[in-house]
Amino acid sequence: MNSKQVTSGTRTLIGVSAAVVSVARGSFASLVLCSLGLVAIDLCLPLLSRTAGDFAKVVLRDWFQLEVAGAGGDASVKSIASVPASAPLPAQDFVVCQATPRDAAALTDLYERDYVTCHRNMHRGSAACASLDDWRNALGRMDFEEVLCEVFANKGTGDVRILKCAEEDAAGTPGRGRLVGYVLYELRERGPKTRRQRFCELVNIVVSAEHRGCGAGKKLFEALCADLASSAAVQAADIRLFVAERNAGPLAWYRRLGFENAGWQSEQLGSAEVKFLRMARKTAPHVSR
Repeated sequence: MNSKQVTSGTRTLIGVSAAVVSVARGSFASLVLCSLGLVAIDLCLPLLSRTAGDFAKVVLRDWFQLEVAGAGGDASVKSIASVPASAPLPAQDFVVCQATPRDAAALTDLYERDYVTCHRNMHRGSAACASLDDWRNALGRMDFEEVLCEVFANKGTGDVRILKCAEEDAAGTPGRGRLVGYVLYELRERGPKTRRQRFCELVNIVVSAEHRGCGAGKKLFEALCADLASSAAVQAADIRLFVAERNAGPLAWYRRLGFENAGWQSEQLGSAEVKFLRMARKTAPHVSR
């Protein structure tokens, strides 16, 4: 199939979907039809160029998100990066413990699926068409084997630390079952000696899509705070992070935890500028007696 046929086929597919959606807009049928359009493009991808296929999927996905918003809320809040506050999942028993080198593969899968891909999917336009490699650069590349080796060598008390949240295994052993999420954080210092800043950088906290709303994120954050309180009291009083402006669910969650806006920075993805908010939570240092 030549490029003209590819372009024509893509336009026809998008045009038909657009016409149907415009007729059924606001109805349940439009949601179903948008979903079927995405499936149809996936089936036709072998016949379409990668660029044309990606473009068609982005267009249909945007229509789908608009239909979800029209059916009952903000599309960004109901994206796969968030769990609607109106529909919390039942609490489950998870165990938070130190991640080990054998967790590297599972952590990498979680990072790729529920962090990198999730961020790309919550955006639109050229940012949504940017490669996953571009998104890894924007969010920060991770080599979990290297990170875990460093953490393991320092017995979990070095500057770089990572905790995991996991289910029980088949034998009922806590923390040895399926990985639910993780929190990666680092003790940092900056500035001149006379005005030295010591803080904790929350690099990322990730929970699998199927476990959001179950309390796993809260358990991870509480474990982070407990670890800092016992071993890095100064950094415990100043926790900082970056969060994508469009990442509505986590953004609201961080604010409930006491984080406040402290600036922003942007990353170029495709022809789009993606904004990341800088947030900080500062509390009175704990003084042990």
